[in-house]
Amino acid sequence: MPRFPSECERLDTTDRAKSECAQRALLSYIAGRSLYPPEAREANIQGTPVISFVVEKDGLITNPTIVRDPGGGLGSSALRAVQLMQSEV
Repeated sequence: MPRFPSECERLDTTDRAKSECAQRALLSYIAGRSLYPPEAREANIQGTPVISFVVEKDGLITNPTIVRDPGGGLGSSALRAVQLMQSEV
């Protein structure tokens, strides 16, 4: 399985621990780049959007899709954060 590139690969630990670390790094990356939309703030909309995507063998991200959208632009904001991974990671 692909892992989010991070300092986790340098850990002297098990493969499972590296995978768990990489998953936390990925969630942190997305959260750090997801803006809380003004529409959601004004309407007091909260929730966790879920984004689905495929990591191809060459590392490219394809088919990013909003699976669960709490509304207020939260899903779109998370989708943009995932799409940014193409250019930043």
